[in-house]
Amino acid sequence: MRTLIVVGSPRTKANSKALGAYLQARLEKLGGQVDLFRLPPRGISGADLDALLERVRACESVVLVAPLYLNGLPASTLRLLEDLFDRHDALQGHAPRLYGVAHSGFPEPTQREPELRTMELFAREMGWPWQGALSIGGTSPIDGRPLEEAGAFGKTARKALDAAAPEIASGAAFSQATVRLSQAKPFPLPLRLLIWIVNARTKSVAKQKGLALFGEPYRKAEADAVGAGQETGAGQETGAGQETGAGQETGAGQETGAGQETGAGQETGAGQETGAGQETGAGQETGAGQETGAGQETGAGQETGAG
Repeated sequence: MRTLIVVGSPRTKANSKALGAYLQARLEKLGGQVDLFRLPPRGISGADLDALLERVRACESVVLVAPLYLNGLPASTLRLLEDLFDRHDALQGHAPRLYGVAHSGFPEPTQREPELRTMELFAREMGWPWQGALSIGGTSPIDGRPLEEAGAFGKTARKALDAAAPEIASGAAFSQATVRLSQAKPFPLPLRLLIWIVNARTKSVAKQKGLALFGEPYRKAEADAVGAGQETGAGQETGAGQETGAGQETGAGQETGAGQETGAGQETGAGQETGAGQETGAGQETGAGQETGAGQETGAGQETGAG
């Protein structure tokens, strides 16, 4: 039985590599031939893809080991699957069995369900038999170390992979017992203590890297955008708005334009009082208002004039 393990993580110090290497050793101990392919940090090139297709053609099973990034596979791993699908004709009908191993720092299996679903859909689209997947939580403390050196933090992963190796070697699908082993509680600690440890570690790493965990840089960008609008745009101060434009003060608005005061509006224009409006002009009574004048219908009244 020849198995290809694909490490679907772009990180150099990857927990996916630690899981893949541990599984490789177990399969080789069972007498299997194992080929391990690591996703290059820079992403896969055309030459890399050609070499991978050759290795896929030579195997009977593929095991994809990948971390959870933003509730799914890493972008570079997704790109790899898309490239394989686009070139699936090069496999000349060869359809190896596909096994999945998803892992993340989150202890809950629910967090990894979208990733496992993606793997299953890929198998379906490729026409490869889907053999199920392991869902291992709490892998962050492994920190790229060999699982044998991870102590209690690697215990769940080791037990799950120990059970999975014989099933992969025989070509069988993952049993429910093996899947449940992978979903077991990853940390031998009370939840409150676990949360404190994880938060402390996160703050420590952020401090080392100069990251502001509670920074809100987007708020400064929002403030700058609002300030630029109020000062120089067509807003309240200098645009055609309230002060200098055709707005309330100097434009054709309420004061000097054709508006309420001096324009052809209510007071002096052809509006309601002196113009061809309702009273003395060609409005409703004597002018060409509703009936004959330039009032509401045809004159400088409400409809067609400057009123």
